[in-house]
Amino acid sequence: MTVIGSLEDLSFPDILQVVHVSKQSGTLVLVGPGGERRVRFRGGLVCGATLGPGGPELEDLLVQRGLVKASPLRMARERSARTGEPLPGVLVAIGAVAQTTLEDVVREELRALLRSLVLLHEGEFRFEVDDREAAADSTELGVRVGLAPESILEGMPRRAGARIGRARATASRAGRTPHRPVLLVIERSAFRRALQEDLSAHGYRVDAVGTATEGLARGRSMSESGRPFILVADLLLADERRGW
Repeated sequence: MTVIGSLEDLSFPDILQVVHVSKQSGTLVLVGPGGERRVRFRGGLVCGATLGPGGPELEDLLVQRGLVKASPLRMARERSARTGEPLPGVLVAIGAVAQTTLEDVVREELRALLRSLVLLHEGEFRFEVDDREAAADSTELGVRVGLAPESILEGMPRRAGARIGRARATASRAGRTPHRPVLLVIERSAFRRALQEDLSAHGYRVDAVGTATEGLARGRSMSESGRPFILVADLLLADERRGW
């Protein structure tokens, strides 16, 4: 299954959260002004991403940080070329660098790369669901223990204020009546609480849920009672039965 959309409608942080909650495995392809980037997921966690054009090689990063000497690196490259083994694995095998050190460097660089993708606001995305374990290519940084959205986005400025303002304006245009009920279906709990508090402060009666299943059940109940209501929801929601 493939999901296609625009980064103007669904931002990279939103996609991270959706894939994380639904525990999907697959590849996210981002196509923006700077070209194509790929982010690989396993069980909802980011386990790899392409470096992009002009990105540094992992061995160069290790040398720049003084973690690997030139002579062991040359030996590792020769063995890698001769046997076909991945160069990072060879560096660990010959004792040139510890596995934990290698993981720390890759994790740090991967986090920095992913944080740069948060700034993408233009372009298209395509998520290709695939439960099979895909092999990492030579242009990818990968980790054995995947990264959750919180560890990637920690400390970055939030854009919730602007999104709350847009949602409030949409609700106002749809209803015009400040006390009309609002059904809020938002997966992220922090954003859901912030939006619920903001709408409540402006006179709306808010019924907030966090999943598509809950939203459908609550919406049907409100419709059957004959009460008109405003729906404010994520553009893409994980569904227990259909996946999305």
